[in-house]
Amino acid sequence: LLTSGDEADTEPAWSPGGGAIAFTRSRSDGGSEIWSVPSSGGPASRLVLNASSPSWSPDGSRFAFIQRGLGRSTSILTVQSDGTWSRPVTRAEDAFFHYLPAWSPDGRTIAFVKDAGGGMTSDIWLVPADGGAARQLTREPNGIFSTEPAWSPDGEWIVYASNRGGTRNIWRIATT
Repeated sequence: LLTSGDEADTEPAWSPGGGAIAFTRSRSDGGSEIWSVPSSGGPASRLVLNASSPSWSPDGSRFAFIQRGLGRSTSILTVQSDGTWSRPVTRAEDAFFHYLPAWSPDGRTIAFVKDAGGGMTSDIWLVPADGGAARQLTREPNGIFSTEPAWSPDGEWIVYASNRGGTRNIWRIATT
């Protein structure tokens, strides 16, 4: 047992060196926070308020996460591994959700899912890890949901889950 208490702890993410596990802790008011616990056990430390879905950078110096904006929209931010110096990567847009960040193997790019909300569609996007213009990788029609991006070890491909083709399968797309 690495965490305990009445809160729900989910979305565990190993640090690249294996010394820590970042995770999302749900609060009773419906919010969430990112915490970290040593992988060998010990006290957990709160790192980021109003955040979820931690994803470590390949060098372990920071992680990307989701933060809820005004209304229901969400943005992706990065923060140092100790919870300091948060920086926006994407900005919340009305009625859009940005979620499931995944770092490229070289640490320069973050893949994420952009969902139009309302159950219409979701696509895979790429954005520089330090922020900047995002680039749409998939272009799905209404009713198709592409999600759960994961990088190939060489950074040349994104594999993702999609209901394209009538059932949920794993697809891949080149990153260039």
